[in-house]
Amino acid sequence: MNEKILTAKDISKVFYTKKIKTTAVKNANFSVGKGEFISITGESGSGKSTLLNVVSTIEKPTTGGIFIDGENISSFNEIQLSYIRNRKIGFVFQMFNLIGHLSVIDNVALPYLYATGNKEDALKKAAEILDEIDMGHRIDHYPHQLSGGQQQRVAIARALINNPKIIFADEPTGNLDVENSLIIMRILERQVDTGCSLILVTHDKMIAQRAERILKIEGGELLNV
Repeated sequence: MNEKILTAKDISKVFYTKKIKTTAVKNANFSVGKGEFISITGESGSGKSTLLNVVSTIEKPTTGGIFIDGENISSFNEIQLSYIRNRKIGFVFQMFNLIGHLSVIDNVALPYLYATGNKEDALKKAAEILDEIDMGHRIDHYPHQLSGGQQQRVAIARALINNPKIIFADEPTGNLDVENSLIIMRILERQVDTGCSLILVTHDKMIAQRAERILKIEGGELLNV
């Protein structure tokens, strides 16, 4: 597991308005091994979600370099980044981010369809993944017909369909009760067991402690790398 799937080198993120400069992340350095589960914790406004957004390619760093699966992606254009996101990364968010007018199976199939253009294979694979997470009976339902825990399971299935090498999860249990939180964590941890890396942002100490390693961020600075 010593092989690194992600390395962040001197990452900073600065936001500017006309009068204010805000440094949300300051010179962050850390690595994540293949098949490793790390959590990032901190108070509200500490910079943990910004750090996740930067290393997961959602936002560009102001300074520093990011390496994913051995590639320096810091200077990649949007087309190159889209390829990396689709082929190597899975995203799971607190608010699920499902597409309301698409059925459960179509939501899950979408990344695979984008990658291959093969709708039949995409639907077949989506159905298989939904069965694995006990959502096969909901494939024709729509997001508004699901509970929060069910929506999050669908969001995870969507994140997994292209067999990502790394999953970025931002407060994936933040809107869920204890029972559903544990269901979600078990699904994510099963992926770690298969060799997928997991970087999870959370304010929940019980969730954070499930990780192999905990990074704490305070005022934009990582304290215990």
